[in-house]
Amino acid sequence: MILGVCLCVFVGVLVESSVAQMTVDDIPGLTAEGKEIKGGTPTVDDSADGKLVVKWPTVSPKGEVVLTFNEKSVSIRAAGMKDGWYLELSSDKKAELPFGKIGRKKISCNFKDASYTISAKCGEFKKESGSGLRIVSKKNRIVLDFSSR
Repeated sequence: MILGVCLCVFVGVLVESSVAQMTVDDIPGLTAEGKEIKGGTPTVDDSADGKLVVKWPTVSPKGEVVLTFNEKSVSIRAAGMKDGWYLELSSDKKAELPFGKIGRKKISCNFKDASYTISAKCGEFKKESGSGLRIVSKKNRIVLDFSSR
């Protein structure tokens, strides 16, 4: 649970730029088959220059989530889960979000007069009424590219 929240807050900072506007009722989550993913203690490997790898053993469903961060992207893959798991980012309903256009493969954003885009190199974005933004896996992976401005 904690790693799932941390991951969603990290991605939330990059995607939403509005984590400060989240309330206790809007905690993000990592979901598989409509259920919250639960896991054990993650391990962190920062031995390679420019790369951070976080491995999170999951107990429900049994498997592992591996996050690989670099300066331009994050790759998230899951073993032991059916494809279609997703990250769900939500915020206070009154929050002013930076989204301009949410497309299946790209989000156009503007935060404090800085325009940027986030591309889904693997997986796709979905705007869900009532729950916010979902980033849905494809072939058990999500790869987000933050390099475009």
